[in-house]
Amino acid sequence: MADIKVLDCTLRDGGRCFGNMWGDNTILDISKGLAKANIDIVELGFIWYLADGICRENISHFRRFEETKEFAVQNQEYSIYIEYTVYAWNKKYIPAADKTGITYIRLGVTKEEIGEASDTIKDIVNKGYKLFVQGINIFSYTREELREFIKIVNSVNPYAFAVVDTFGHMDVEEIKALYLYIDQYLNPNISIALHSHNNKGLSLELVKALIN
Repeated sequence: MADIKVLDCTLRDGGRCFGNMWGDNTILDISKGLAKANIDIVELGFIWYLADGICRENISHFRRFEETKEFAVQNQEYSIYIEYTVYAWNKKYIPAADKTGITYIRLGVTKEEIGEASDTIKDIVNKGYKLFVQGINIFSYTREELREFIKIVNSVNPYAFAVVDTFGHMDVEEIKALYLYIDQYLNPNISIALHSHNNKGLSLELVKALIN
């Protein structure tokens, strides 16, 4: 069987309805609980590049990588999510991986941004992170557009390319067809990830289909 990993993004996507204001004690408790549950990768939240004067406490929107360290558990792998639009607008610096405690970065990129984002993608990979390129709203792509996207992903060789069902409308047959299409063109050393939303109550079925 292929090497299958589970990434839990509760601390990021799970808190959107209340602005990710978990409280720092809860952020740490969730991080510890997920590590104890043997989750492969725990996503601590966003690097959101808030203005320096804005207080970060009690929210999983981090201004700097260093702010995540107090929530990390030893021997657990962690990821952080960056929205390319926010990153590009602020032109913030990403430190080398060995200085942050973060192993993985997931970079959210839209169809309109993929060309201009390629330098940022290269920079993140060169700094030693295992990068997920998140194909936001993957169903907005035609097959030819998706193939061009995959060419750019192949050229920078990230850790993974992620199928993102932004509006949660995929069904099992769609995920199978999409996976087979991507697998045709994606470099074999690049993993394929699935980030689904459970609008239809089908997320577990989609994961099972992808594993199969």
